[in-house]
Amino acid sequence: MNTAETNFFLIEGYLKLLSTLDLDTRLELISKLTQTVKNDLGDRKNNFFRSFGAWQSDETADEIIKDLRTSRSVSRQLESFE
Repeated sequence: MNTAETNFFLIEGYLKLLSTLDLDTRLELISKLTQTVKNDLGDRKNNFFRSFGAWQSDETADEIIKDLRTSRSVSRQLESFE
C-alpha cells in the first residue's frame, strides 16, 4: 500500500468517526484545523525568510576578517614513527 492509499484510508476513517459528532462540534473542529494549517504555513514562511539573515555587527568586514585570522591557532603536533 503506497502513501496516497494510506492517506485516503486514514481520511475516510476520520471522516466516518467525525460524522457522528454534532454540527457545532464539527464546525469548531473545522475552525481549529483551519487555524493550525494557517499557523503551519506561516511558520514555514517565517522559517524560510529567517534563513536569509545577515551577520549583524558594528564591526566592519575588515575588522571581522582580522579578528578571525588572529584567533586562529594551530596546535598540530607531529609524531615520529620511529
